Amino acid sequence: MFKTNSFLFLKKFKVLSIIIFLTALFFFFFGIFFGLDFTDSFYHLNHALYPVNDVFLYPFLLSSALIKSIVDFTGPELIKIRFINSSLIFLSMLIPFLVVRITRSKWKILFYISCTLILLAPFNVNILSYDTLTIFINSVIFSITILYLKHPKFHLIITLSLLSGIAILIRLPNLLLLPILSGVIVFQEKVMNRRNIGQVLKPFFLYNCFAVIAVVAGYSYYYNDWNDFQEASMGSISHDTRGIVFMYLRDATKLLLFCLFILCSFFLFRKLRNRITSYLTYVILGLIHFAFLASFVVFSGYSWNYFLFLTALAISIVGIQLFNNSKTRFELKQKILFVFLLFIFIHPFGSNTGLLKAVSLLLLLPFLLSLIDLRFKKFWLIIIIVLVPISVVEKIYGTYEDKNILDLNMSLKTNKLNLVRTTETRAVYLRDVDVVVRELKEDGVEMFFYGDKSHIFHYLYPATSFGIKAFNQPMEDLIFLPCIEDKVIDKTKVAVFLMNSYPESTESIENVVEKELIKKGFKKSQKGSVEFLLKIEDQNFK
Repeated sequence: MFKTNSFLFLKKFKVLSIIIFLTALFFFFFGIFFGLDFTDSFYHLNHALYPVNDVFLYPFLLSSALIKSIVDFTGPELIKIRFINSSLIFLSMLIPFLVVRITRSKWKILFYISCTLILLAPFNVNILSYDTLTIFINSVIFSITILYLKHPKFHLIITLSLLSGIAILIRLPNLLLLPILSGVIVFQEKVMNRRNIGQVLKPFFLYNCFAVIAVVAGYSYYYNDWNDFQEASMGSISHDTRGIVFMYLRDATKLLLFCLFILCSFFLFRKLRNRITSYLTYVILGLIHFAFLASFVVFSGYSWNYFLFLTALAISIVGIQLFNNSKTRFELKQKILFVFLLFIFIHPFGSNTGLLKAVSLLLLLPFLLSLIDLRFKKFWLIIIIVLVPISVVEKIYGTYEDKNILDLNMSLKTNKLNLVRTTETRAVYLRDVDVVVRELKEDGVEMFFYGDKSHIFHYLYPATSFGIKAFNQPMEDLIFLPCIEDKVIDKTKVAVFLMNSYPESTESIENVVEKELIKKGFKKSQKGSVEFLLKIEDQNFK
C-alpha cells in the first residue's frame, strides 16, 4: 500500500513538473512578441549589420561578428532575432547540466529550471547584444571551471584561457575573468598540496598567457594596424566613471539590505517552526515577504529592485550553504559555490546599469540547487511563491521602453518588424515615417536620421545613418554637428529627421542642432505627424 501511494505521488509530481515547465517556458518566450524600443535593440544590431566604415567596434568585436552571422543565417526579421536571444539565455541555464553530470532527480531539476524561468522572465528584454553573448560564454566558462575543480588537467586550463579570450573579445569588460580565474587556479593548485612554487605558478602563467594571446590574435586578425584598432573605439565617452561608481555603491547598498532581510527572515523561520504550527509559520513569513517586496520592489520602476532582490536571493542561498558547511572540509561543492559568488561580479563590471546585470547569474542557480543538499526548502519555496506573482506583474507592466503588454495591441506590418506588437501611437508613427521616406526617396531627396531614438530608423533604412558610433546623440549639444555637416553640406536635396523622443512623448528640450541646421539653409517641414528639416537648392523642385 505504501509503495503504491509513493508511486502515485511520484507520478503526479512528474506530471506536475512537466506542466509547470511548459508553462514557465511559454511565459519566458511569449514576451518576444510584445514591445518595441527605438534604441538599445537597434543600436547593437546596427553596429553588427551596418558598422561605421564597415569596421566593428573593438569593445565588442566578436559580439558584433557573431550577431551578424546569426542575422545572415536567420534573416533580419526582429522576431527571429528575439527568439534566438531568448534561446541563448535559456540554453545558458542548461549548459552546466550538459557539461557536468548530475545524479539528482531530473524532475527536481526540471522544477528548479521552471522556477528560474518564471522569476527571470522580466529580465528577458529581447535585446540580442554582448550582454546575451556574455551570459552564454560565462555559463560555458563556469561549467568548464567546475570540470577543472573536479579534475585539474592541463587541457582544461588551456580551454579556460581560450574561452576567456573569446569572452573578452565579446565584451571588453569581461577582462575581470582573468583575475577571478587566476585566483581559482592558484587556489586549486595549493589545495593539491603543490609544495614547489613553480608548480603553483605554472598553471597561473599558462592561463593568462594563452588568454592574452587569444585576445591579441583576435584583434590582430581583424584590424590591420594599431591606428585601425584605435579608430574602432566608441567614438565618444558614453560611460561616466564617477556615475558608474555611484551606481555600484547604490546597488551594493540595496543588495546588502535585501540580503539582511532574507537572512533575518531565515533565522525567524528557524525559530518559529519549533514554536508554532507549520501552517501559521508559512503564513506569517509569506505576509512579511509580501509586505517587504511590495514596499521596496514592486513600485521601484524598470524592475531594478526586483532584479537586485533576485540577486540577493541567490547570494543568500549560497552564503547560508557555505556558512552551514564552514566547519567541514573545503570540498568540491563549497568551491563551486564560492566560484559562483565570484562570477556575480563579471557581467556588471563596466556596465552603466550598476549591479543590475548580476541577476543573470541566477541562470546557474538550478544547477547549484541540483548539486547541493539545500536545507529548509520550504522557507525558500515561500519566497518563490511570493515572487511569482510579482514576476508576472513585472513582465506585463514592465515591457522594455514601451507600455504594458495589455496596451500593445497593434501589430507592425513592415517586413523587419512583422509580428511585433506595440502601441497604436508607435505603430502609426512608424507607418507615417515610412510613407514620408518613400515620398522623399521618389523625389530624389537623400535622408538622414539623428538622435537617441533614431537607431530603429537606421535599422529600417540603413543608408540614413550619419556614421556616428555613439549611442547618445544629443540635441542640446553640438558634439556631432561636424559629422552631420560632413554628410549634408554638399547635398542639393537632403532631409534630416531629428529623433529626440518617442512619438508619444511631450518632453521639450532645447534643440540647438535644429537651430544650427536652419542657419545653414534647412527649413522645418511636416507631413502628417512627421517633422523633419529639408534643404532643396533646386528651384524647380516641387
